[in-house]
Amino acid sequence: MISSLSPTSLIIDATGHLPYETSGKPITLHEAKRLDEEKIKLKQTIEISLKTLEEAMLQGQEHAHLEKLFHDIQSIREHGKNEIFYLTQVELGSQITCTRNKRKYIEANLQVYFETEFADKFARITRELKNIKKLSEQSFPSQLAITHSDFVDFIFNSRLAYMISSFRNSTEAGPQNHGIWLDNTGHPHIKMNGEWKPWREIKEFLNFDPVKTNCFFTTKNPKEHWNYISPAGLVVKERYDYQELYPVEELSQSEYERVLSHAQSFYNGKPDSLELKDAVLQVVTTYQRGWLGYSVPQCGGLTRNLSTFTPDHVSFHVITKEKKVYSFGFQPKPEEAPSGVFDT
Repeated sequence: MISSLSPTSLIIDATGHLPYETSGKPITLHEAKRLDEEKIKLKQTIEISLKTLEEAMLQGQEHAHLEKLFHDIQSIREHGKNEIFYLTQVELGSQITCTRNKRKYIEANLQVYFETEFADKFARITRELKNIKKLSEQSFPSQLAITHSDFVDFIFNSRLAYMISSFRNSTEAGPQNHGIWLDNTGHPHIKMNGEWKPWREIKEFLNFDPVKTNCFFTTKNPKEHWNYISPAGLVVKERYDYQELYPVEELSQSEYERVLSHAQSFYNGKPDSLELKDAVLQVVTTYQRGWLGYSVPQCGGLTRNLSTFTPDHVSFHVITKEKKVYSFGFQPKPEEAPSGVFDT
């Protein structure tokens, strides 16, 4: 691309623009224009490739394909930059009067040119590709990484994205009750108080505190906390410091009957009384081998899935005959946790 030009020495200003005369050794108008033309061609090639990539991102193409397109664009940029560096160094090497400081100055300014032209765009696309990957992993519309980056940052920084996907994937009605819905303009909506609310409205009054409370709160009333439950979505409920239990999910009749039948199997055909038991207690933990370097054995009976872990991952579900699911457990605040639990 650039190697077709005859070697020439260049001095450029801090903005990366090439003058048609240098303050050191002048270059001809023809040489300066030719080099400008080559740089413009390189910039146009990259911009066309970037446009193709951004269109593919908006179309929701596979993350691996998008990563390859971006890698190809980076290669084009680096190849063009290296050719200009090489061209400059070869010419300067033949100039006895050229000092080492002058060479460093030219190379530094060429670097400024490339960074000025492309660094911001490349940094933005890098962030967007990371968000596309996270959205795709949760089966959410990946184009939101481009069109509504503030929404994407909010749902992942607050972990709301994982709450939504968890409820969506837990029950038969989950896919209809939970998710991210886009209107005909592509604007995202999420469930709030039983209705699909647009992000433009939610962000005006809802915030998240990742430091002190780890809770959603009303911006104008920080003591008013929100939680995400099913099927209502975001509601004004305490997530941790509640005074009494409230249901976080509703099961269908068939789901309730399957859970009840499974619970009855723990009696091995010998119930401890003739009284009909129509509620279910579930012990919920995250099983993990080799926690803190120690092998944790599987248990049997009622506590088959219960292992010794940090309290952050121990909870209980109570399912009533009304098919309501109540959830409670252990999640100590940092100031209340045993020494060492939150040190890592």
